[in-house]
Amino acid sequence: MFESYEVDFGKVNLNWAHNVRIELEELNELLELSAQAWLYISEGGEYEITGYTKLHKFVTVTFTLTEHTVVVESVNLPSYGRIREVVINQFLAA
Repeated sequence: MFESYEVDFGKVNLNWAHNVRIELEELNELLELSAQAWLYISEGGEYEITGYTKLHKFVTVTFTLTEHTVVVESVNLPSYGRIREVVINQFLAA
């Protein structure tokens, strides 16, 4: 989806991501694989993508776009409701 964009992880809490075993490679993968993720558009020009990685971890990434850069604002574990929405949307899209 955003494979042609440079990704800036400068705002990500790397200690937290490491503690919950989320690697930057997995976040890059999530941004690139639209088949495994669902994109939400938030207020103020922010985007939120929720999906699962090859290691079957559900992750939510909030980011903004500036020119050809994806600026990752935060990384979180999604709520059960959001996971459910993604699974249902993927099922309906298949």
